[in-house]
Amino acid sequence: MSLFAIYLIKKQPVWRFIVITFLVLGFVSSAYAMSLPKYGKEENSFIRKVQNPSIELDYTRSYADQKRVAEFMDSQTGMILIDTDEGFAVPLFAKDPSRYIITSDIDYLNIVENYHTETQWVIVPTLNQDNVRKNIILKRYPGIWDGSEASLKLHKKIDGWGVFQVLK
Repeated sequence: MSLFAIYLIKKQPVWRFIVITFLVLGFVSSAYAMSLPKYGKEENSFIRKVQNPSIELDYTRSYADQKRVAEFMDSQTGMILIDTDEGFAVPLFAKDPSRYIITSDIDYLNIVENYHTETQWVIVPTLNQDNVRKNIILKRYPGIWDGSEASLKLHKKIDGWGVFQVLK
């Protein structure tokens, strides 16, 4: 925080009120979003369990599929491009997460455009309506699964994921 912002918060009560209000609103909106099954599957399951102890926790999101993808990629060499909107656990399970080019990398969009010069592997989920709209790689290369992307070859399918090898 800048010195000017700190000065305003200390000397101007209205700014203190504004900052605290935004913090509270952020907390409330985050808590609300996590209580919705669409956004907070694990949190929603936990809340329902607290409300009714006879309900079982939802363990369907075990990330076993992403763990298998990571284990397979650990046996391969080269850089790996993945949209971590859905596949965030893949690099987390990997022995060397630094090999993964992920959505939060500063040059991610540039690498998506030039994957053939930067990476040896591209990992994408199988197609469905949601991920075609959200997944940056699937959005940029909609024909990846039908083989119309000449520089990519489906190397292996693993539990709803496609591991594509970049052809040089």
